[in-house]
Amino acid sequence: MPATKTKRRRFVALYEKQRRFLEADAPIVGWCSGIGAGKSRTGATRILLRAKDGENHLCISPTYNMLKKATLPLMIKVAKELGILKKVVMSPFPILRFTTQDGGDAEATFCSGDHPDDIRGSNNDSLFLDEASFMPKQVLDIAMGRLRGIRGQMGSSVLCFTPRGRSSWTFDVFYEKANVAPRDDDDAKQLGVEKIGPAWYKPRPGTILIRAATWENPFISEEFYKTVRGQYSEQFAAQELEGDFVDLVGLLIKREWLAGKLRDAAPREARRVRYWDLAASEMSGCYTCGTLVSVTPQNQIFVEDVVRGQWSTLSRNYMIESTAQADARKYNNEVSQVIEQEPGSGGKEQAQQMIRMLSGMPVFRDMPSHGQATRTQDGEKLPGNAKITRAQPLAAQIEAGNLYMVRGEWNDEWISELTGFPEMKYCDQVDSVSAGFNFLQKSMVADPGEIGTVRGVSTVPSKYGVTVADVGLDLPTFFKGR
Repeated sequence: MPATKTKRRRFVALYEKQRRFLEADAPIVGWCSGIGAGKSRTGATRILLRAKDGENHLCISPTYNMLKKATLPLMIKVAKELGILKKVVMSPFPILRFTTQDGGDAEATFCSGDHPDDIRGSNNDSLFLDEASFMPKQVLDIAMGRLRGIRGQMGSSVLCFTPRGRSSWTFDVFYEKANVAPRDDDDAKQLGVEKIGPAWYKPRPGTILIRAATWENPFISEEFYKTVRGQYSEQFAAQELEGDFVDLVGLLIKREWLAGKLRDAAPREARRVRYWDLAASEMSGCYTCGTLVSVTPQNQIFVEDVVRGQWSTLSRNYMIESTAQADARKYNNEVSQVIEQEPGSGGKEQAQQMIRMLSGMPVFRDMPSHGQATRTQDGEKLPGNAKITRAQPLAAQIEAGNLYMVRGEWNDEWISELTGFPEMKYCDQVDSVSAGFNFLQKSMVADPGEIGTVRGVSTVPSKYGVTVADVGLDLPTFFKGR
């Protein structure tokens, strides 16, 4: 009698809170945690292990970029680890086909939350929102209406996210105010309430939320935690690493203001500047960042491209020159290259070197007001009042809905830094885009016909601006008709 082949079962490693999340049963289940605590992996594992034969599960990431770089690859990786991956189809949209635990077949369909209306029309058995707090609530509202399922029963919604304070919609999904004031911790436990900020809250009916801190994940290194912790203030670390609902009143820009603002391209008719925020030195740990910003005749602001790196002097100069040349080719030499000049003779010499290197292009130096560049909070050096003040005009435009981004690999990191400012150690991307926007605003009030000399050095006018050989303009001049 031939030996029977037994299919070998595979397992994924989980820690206790992940196991509780996988076993939780409610119409809406959430995983709220610090970064690195396994949000995406936990959500992906739940979808793959709980799926039944014939089901289709809708998986949504905030942007297509995040979908392509994080959610989809991780779902494929977990499916392979479980030994259930069958096929991945990428066109017309990503679909992952896998074997279910009951021996059948199921599908996971992927899309981004960039355009919530595109979600309409599907019919799904469950919903997985990866990094839910990065999306507008409209995504959840529309997607939940698609949970009709093949069995005529409404499927569950799974939300994985880092908390964004009590003002975030993800908080409202899981909590409501409790009209009680417990005497002590034991009383609070009996009543099922929790103090968050100054008030007491209780879970909303039909929801289960599992919360975890970054350090609770036994699969990450201590070095990762310490490195990330060193970039954050105490309050920001409580949100990003402890997974607490902290009301960060000091943050200038809310992530929801940037929802739905990705575009495929910027209008050709616009004034453009590439603003270079230079690192103090190669060994400083800081970044050099060049941001291409444009303002249309309708006063719409577009962030078109971000180039960023920790480069040696030689590599940095090569990146600046090659990027400026690419800008010139694309926009017929109309992009103004602006170099920030740091205080002191070293900053002046560095700016002059950059200007000589970019000779033949519209190139300027910019000397923004240099107040308090840094502040110390909880032992960490964070952006100071000068940088915060510089970013305020741009923040106001973002809040008003006037800023758009061209899709690119840089989007996610750029948004994270912008919405974490000024509670994050690094702010080169914020400095670059806010200074570029302010530079364009200054150029609008300059006399469009006024071309002369700067400190005795002649300037060369063109229809696009001013090309400067050795000395940049403190206040750039632009011509009408750009």
